[in-house]
Amino acid sequence: MSENLNTFENIRRNNLIWTISNNYNFLPNYSIFEFGSDEKINFYKSALSGFSYMKFQMNEIYSFLNILINDNPKPEDYYKVTELILEEYFWNYYEKYRPGILEYRNYTVKTKFDYYKFRQPTNLTEELEYAFYSRKLKQVPKTREMTILLLNDIMNLKDIKNSSDLILKLKNIIKNHFYLNLDLKYKQKIDKIVEKANEKELEKSQNKPKLEFNSKGDTKVDEEVEAAEFNKINLLSEDMNKNNDEKDENYSKNIYSKELYTKDLAEKVYGKSILNKVNNLKLENKLCTGYHDGIKILITKGEFGNTPNEQFRISEQEFNKKENLKHFEKNFLIYKRSITKLKDTIQKEILADLEESSTLSGSGKLIPSYLWKPKYLHNNKIFLKELKDEIGTVSVDILLDSSASQIERQEIVASQGYVIAQALTELNIPTRVMSFNNFYNVLVLRLFRDYNDTQNKNQNIFEYSASGSNRDGLAIKTINHLMKNSPVDRKILIVLSDGKPYDKINIKIIGNLKQKAVDYVKEEAVRDTAKEVFLGRNSGNTILGVFTGETKDLPSEKKIYGQDFAYISNITRFSDIVGNFLKNVFKNGLNY
Repeated sequence: MSENLNTFENIRRNNLIWTISNNYNFLPNYSIFEFGSDEKINFYKSALSGFSYMKFQMNEIYSFLNILINDNPKPEDYYKVTELILEEYFWNYYEKYRPGILEYRNYTVKTKFDYYKFRQPTNLTEELEYAFYSRKLKQVPKTREMTILLLNDIMNLKDIKNSSDLILKLKNIIKNHFYLNLDLKYKQKIDKIVEKANEKELEKSQNKPKLEFNSKGDTKVDEEVEAAEFNKINLLSEDMNKNNDEKDENYSKNIYSKELYTKDLAEKVYGKSILNKVNNLKLENKLCTGYHDGIKILITKGEFGNTPNEQFRISEQEFNKKENLKHFEKNFLIYKRSITKLKDTIQKEILADLEESSTLSGSGKLIPSYLWKPKYLHNNKIFLKELKDEIGTVSVDILLDSSASQIERQEIVASQGYVIAQALTELNIPTRVMSFNNFYNVLVLRLFRDYNDTQNKNQNIFEYSASGSNRDGLAIKTINHLMKNSPVDRKILIVLSDGKPYDKINIKIIGNLKQKAVDYVKEEAVRDTAKEVFLGRNSGNTILGVFTGETKDLPSEKKIYGQDFAYISNITRFSDIVGNFLKNVFKNGLNY
């Protein structure tokens, strides 16, 4: 049934594009114009595609893009840039000569803008889309400066004369805003495409509708395309021959047979895995079950190779570090005091108590009333162990939510993670710091410092960058599993997050292929995260949540962490709140 529906939609879409372009001798490529479930938006995108095929040699433009995406793990960025250039190009044309499409265009603008009211952009493609439609509604987009600069170039293109001119202008924009290493071989290929585009422009039949535009899409000469494409009618031809059906299906299979977003792709964006394939697979088989079936795990130190794309990722990493450090240095005195106060609290009130305190352990004096725990909770800590001034009996893991919802707080989260790590490592407490986010069906864990690393590794925390979605439950489950390797008896996990687990796996579908994993959203995601916190505590770990989100998301944070979370609305109180939390943990002997 779904196959027939998709074929129906493709045929209907093709008919619309063919009608507008007045050319039925090609199979449209949908890579630039992304379609979804909203019929009105799809109608507008189809119309935009049709006008693009009518005005430009789109096959040559796709050939040009195909050259560029060979070494780029995120081709959708280039496609989105191209789509917005075309949308801006035809913008004024509709108002003057195709008023029937304004309803669909205005609906698309408002719907897209409203979508980002409730969901932060998770990548550059979405940032550009959000910023573009914000501008169209005369709103000021809140996004990164690099995105605004790119959008300015897209919206200010002047005098696109023909297809070859569009290709050259597109090449310059991409070269200026992305890492693009065009050697002689690439340049020769592009020159051939430009030459071919020029030849096809000359070969255009003079009997076909001819459109000439200025830089803003104003038409100068006649047009004879039937306006039926703007009527709310079913454009499916009942006598569409079988050959066209078969071509359409084969074309879709040819384009969408590959699964583009794989583990290898995640490594190109976030860095090489620190685990070999065998150990990585064992980890995934153990942890990626149930709700997380189909998810892959990438643990990386953010190390890259020497390809142009990887070198670009290194420069991007350095840029993020520079921006985060800029905030830290601007508030240096506040953060320096926080480090000192937190360190003093731990040293005077926590480590001092350890000298005569005791804790649950896997060895020591047996507590008979706890004998049921190994069987029912798989918790072997049923012995009481005396702690005699053993700083080494404590280890701390810090887990930073690095999903796109943290973009506006990125430098604050990085600084907070650094403050805790610096205070702990100055006292020689084994400390590990990682961030987590999801990239399509891959959980990415970025390791900034490990337990035995030197103190200068804390600087790596400033490479923290927000992107993607977040599957908090699996991240916490994975860290709890990794904490088992720590030889100490008292293990603490501090999670800095915004209380909004959200991982919409199947937002984008490659043809008919969906990701195996299920969406991780709403109450189900909150409950799963709370479950993993509960199980982690039952295994003997102390888990504290540090809330870095908005007030409206506090209820979710409370459901996940119970009473053991800190809400820090003022950075000057950061050390006091975290210090008191740690102090209460040790004084009350919270071993769950």
